[in-house]
Amino acid sequence: MEDIRLLFFLHMTEAMLVTFTGAKLFNIKAKWKDILLIGLIQGLLVYLVRGIYLTYNITFGTHTLITLVTLILLIRFILKTDWNIAILTGVSVEILVFLGSYTPLILINRLNISIEQVLNNPWLNASIGLTETIAVLVVGLFCSLSGFNLNKIITGITKKAYPIFIFVMLLAFFNMFFTVYYQWNQSNNLFEITIYILLAVNFIIAIVTIKLIISLYKFIQKSQLQEKELLIRKNNEAIVEILRLIRHDFNNHITVLNGLVQLGKNDDAKNYLKTLSTEMKSFSKLTNLKQQNLVAFFINKMREAENNGIEMRFNIESYLENFSISTEKISKIFGNLIDNALYKLKNTDQSEKWVLIAIAEDKENYFFTITDNGPLVPEDICKKIFKRGFTTKGSQGSGLGLHIAMKAVEQKGGRLYLEQNLDQGVSFICSFPIPRENE
Repeated sequence: MEDIRLLFFLHMTEAMLVTFTGAKLFNIKAKWKDILLIGLIQGLLVYLVRGIYLTYNITFGTHTLITLVTLILLIRFILKTDWNIAILTGVSVEILVFLGSYTPLILINRLNISIEQVLNNPWLNASIGLTETIAVLVVGLFCSLSGFNLNKIITGITKKAYPIFIFVMLLAFFNMFFTVYYQWNQSNNLFEITIYILLAVNFIIAIVTIKLIISLYKFIQKSQLQEKELLIRKNNEAIVEILRLIRHDFNNHITVLNGLVQLGKNDDAKNYLKTLSTEMKSFSKLTNLKQQNLVAFFINKMREAENNGIEMRFNIESYLENFSISTEKISKIFGNLIDNALYKLKNTDQSEKWVLIAIAEDKENYFFTITDNGPLVPEDICKKIFKRGFTTKGSQGSGLGLHIAMKAVEQKGGRLYLEQNLDQGVSFICSFPIPRENE
């Protein structure tokens, strides 16, 4: 095994510096106790692995690959990041270590000593070994003092683009890994010119990588702009559809009122006007929702319901001032819930069929309630209705709809649950926390 002093003065110190820089580089909220904990675990692991391969003559550099994996795992679970950020952070800081790993090689060459001499002297080993963290330290201090981080690029990367980004980073990592591996195995023939050439090659790869990242970022921005333009077009189409529906309904209502007046049924005409006024107020509230993609979605579903002889009602008590949701999540959540209600009503023989969409809020949450007047859900089914793969539709169902809806709600920090009774029908209720100004 290595000298125990290397555990504290080299491996743990280096692991803490690496974790600190990774957190700053990707704007990860890391407490000092978490950085210290990762440093202790990672440092101890490096110490043990290096001791094992020194004892059993395992291939040089094995510890680097093993500790990269463990560093990613520690970042993922101790700093509580997602897998993409954990992988990018782990690979990025290891690349910085490799960039700095030329420093010990140059020092050894300048001091005219051998790697064996370094390895046999714990204080010399720790002193020279720590110089490989110079790039890590510089980047960490720069990010800390300037506030710079890669979040602007990372937050713009879609999930589909993450594998490309990670692949490029891994390419750079393994290139540097094998370069350093080669140099350390040429301990008797260290030539600074070779090191500088390899450093230049790696620098070029780094520049190309940065250009690829910038190109990817621009592509993402362009895609997001196109998505916004598509959303605006859909919203405009929804407005046109609203006007068409209003015109169509207005003509129908005028025809009905004209018939009632001609028949002398003035009281019926008054009652009809009262009902019409209530419906128009409800529809007007729907169109005033701040989330226009929701308006467009609900109108399309209302048209689908009407085509199947189902009335869609709205009870809007909140205009969702601070609520934000992507079109994708609208489809996953409300699309699945409404489709579920429509499917059930289409397969019943009852004369009156309706779906009520209620939107409300309290001090803490927004509430979306989708209620239908179809048959109640049996108790045994209620217990497993959100489970993946469970369906009551036979071969026509996938068993994924309600499960996907629940997961999408939970991703936004919300909750999805079922309530039902004979008087009010079957209700699926989504609650989402209201964002605060400082969030």
